[in-house]
Amino acid sequence: MKHLFISDLHLGSPLLKSHGLILNLLEGPYGVIFLVGDIIDTWEKPVDDIVNDPVDGTVINTINELSKTKTIIFIQGNHDPDLADLSRIFPNVQVLGHRYILDMEHNGLKIVVIHGHEFNETILKYSWIAKLVWPIQWIFERFGWNIRGWLRTLFHSIAAKKQNKNYNDIVLDIEEQVVEMYKDHSYVIMGHTHLPKLVEREERPSYVNCGDFIHNQTWVTYDSDTGEMLLEGTINN
Repeated sequence: MKHLFISDLHLGSPLLKSHGLILNLLEGPYGVIFLVGDIIDTWEKPVDDIVNDPVDGTVINTINELSKTKTIIFIQGNHDPDLADLSRIFPNVQVLGHRYILDMEHNGLKIVVIHGHEFNETILKYSWIAKLVWPIQWIFERFGWNIRGWLRTLFHSIAAKKQNKNYNDIVLDIEEQVVEMYKDHSYVIMGHTHLPKLVEREERPSYVNCGDFIHNQTWVTYDSDTGEMLLEGTINN
């Protein structure tokens, strides 16, 4: 069976231009779909406005239609509505607030799926600061300047260079915390950072980040029959 993992759609953001690609993915040959957080962006506008938007609402309606025949699991992100609203919006979707453990007994793999914001201390402890900074980022991005993405990529590149490692390696503090926390798992799959990557490691776990659909158009697929994990789509570095 094929699994699809997508994160950080940020439905409601005017920066999201990939609705057609998202719909094609959702309707693909996947038996299980994981929505790995920040699917609906309530930092942009009220949740009901997003649900009733003709374009964003189409994605939401498609998820609900597919949930009648497919297993869809929603991991809440820091931009998503609260769990009560998510359960109201997605009545047939399994909505979770923290993580999902995928045990593949036939091939011995144990996969944990999280959004990842719980490892970001600024978001976790000082969310009000993040929301104060958000309007500044919002203004810059409307002019086409992805300040946060640029800073993350710059920091990642500097950190990688310092450690003499490649770009697609574990160099960020948040990534190091995640792999340390879940070292008894085969894979950890997350979103949040908007930095798509798949790092196969000899020691557990291998690290996978779905990326996003604002600054990149990336997703992850997993075939439970073959054990193949793939990062797919377009990375815009």
